Amino acid sequence: MGFALARTVVTGIALAFAAPVFASQQFGFPAGAVHQTRRSNLAQRIDEARAPASTTTQTPQFVYAPTCGGSTPTPLNVSGTTGPIADLGLTTFTAVVSGAGPSLWDVDLATAIQHPRNYDLIIKLRSPAGTTVTISSQNGPSNVFNGTLWDDNTNDPVTDHILMNGSVPPLLSPEGRLSAFRGEDPNGTWTLSIQDVLTPSVGSLDSWSLSITSTLLAPPPSTSTTFSSSPATWFQGTIVNDSIVASGLGTSISKITVYAEITHTYSSLMDISLISPTGTEVKLSTRNGGIWDNVFNGTLFSPTALVPVTDPVYANMVVVPLVSPEGSFDNFIGQDPNGTWTLKIRDFSMWDFGTLKRWDLTVSTCDASLPAVYCTAGTTTNNCVAAISASNHPNVAHSNSVLIHVANVEGQKQGLIFYGLAPAATQWCTGGASLMCVKAPTERTPSLTSGGTLNACDGAFLLDWNAHQLANPTSLGNPWSVGTTTYVQAWFRDPPACKTTHLSNGVELTYQP
Repeated sequence: MGFALARTVVTGIALAFAAPVFASQQFGFPAGAVHQTRRSNLAQRIDEARAPASTTTQTPQFVYAPTCGGSTPTPLNVSGTTGPIADLGLTTFTAVVSGAGPSLWDVDLATAIQHPRNYDLIIKLRSPAGTTVTISSQNGPSNVFNGTLWDDNTNDPVTDHILMNGSVPPLLSPEGRLSAFRGEDPNGTWTLSIQDVLTPSVGSLDSWSLSITSTLLAPPPSTSTTFSSSPATWFQGTIVNDSIVASGLGTSISKITVYAEITHTYSSLMDISLISPTGTEVKLSTRNGGIWDNVFNGTLFSPTALVPVTDPVYANMVVVPLVSPEGSFDNFIGQDPNGTWTLKIRDFSMWDFGTLKRWDLTVSTCDASLPAVYCTAGTTTNNCVAAISASNHPNVAHSNSVLIHVANVEGQKQGLIFYGLAPAATQWCTGGASLMCVKAPTERTPSLTSGGTLNACDGAFLLDWNAHQLANPTSLGNPWSVGTTTYVQAWFRDPPACKTTHLSNGVELTYQP
């Protein structure tokens, strides 16, 4: 557990007017959905007065997917159907994804929407698994999403961006979190739903597409650690900074959640954000909760929650237990979590007040140093499922220790370990259960004997990877470069099987300096 080591209160920012009241309400698509009142003109002027420049961090989802233990990410772009958007009705559009890996790492949405009043529209994206994420719920004036890329790795939430007539922001993070789709199978029909809740105005969806990044295997479970602080800091018209020092963690963030107990007599007079040790600031909430008291006095902000913090039906003294943050925690992915984290509360009240009672930071990390396994091994005649692993990633000098180990092999069988420079997942033979996990061309290493007991699953293969490479300097892949990935798999005899052989799963090795 960690403890708060520092608290800072900055005074002198109280405003001489009341903050806007948000009639916040979760939207669904059934008939009779209640209109959610967005920011008032006064709130917009507050936004413009402080107008912080947005911070974007590009493409770390793609960069950091392999380091979180998944297999190599594969990008795919798919376009969807288009057409008019019905006035005061629901219109759905579809895109069919095929050929992607079975585990989604990241999805981005590009839209070209022409509409004179975007604040009439509720836009949602539904995956083939049925998960639905809110892209925008009544935000913006005319034609503001006519060329926008919605990306969870953009630190510019649509609910906070200053949207102006005809001015298209090229990059926004959506109202809900696209990371809620992570780990699902992206293959199948995706649905973009656009509901027009006010009349009279009509528009059209001229184009939309999905950028899918998938892997052959989902990342393994991460290690999660929770740190807590209980400052009991009272505030009114101030900025409160409360810090937690995280230590002893891995070096690559895979997920962040924040639990907060914050009381306030006018909840929408607060901005709440989280700042990482590297200085990245992500908004948990900006003036949500309406006029009501204590709605965040026990709230978990999670990137997998399907209800955005902007959309619950808030009520006095009723805590909202689970919401997704207003900004995207994906902006923290891949960063080193060790160091000082800060929860920042900016209070705009003149007469109302609040207390930061407690907050918990849960950090999930993945070990980037362990080679990832991928693909699927076949089941042999004696129900053996061979499992390959590697002790380390090799360096370009082949001076460290890298042992390739294949367990659960049929006993007393001949076999070998082979490798290539690209992954695959194709059927090994008709009627067989094994998959070829390495794409041609491939390189074989010397023949091996599994040992163990005949007709049992106690055989094994072992290969000293670096010794083999040093002994074969002209073999496939040489000379190896930093960042190059090789894909390794085992082959062994099983006479009753198709092709009289079976294969293990695969393991990835990425060359280090």
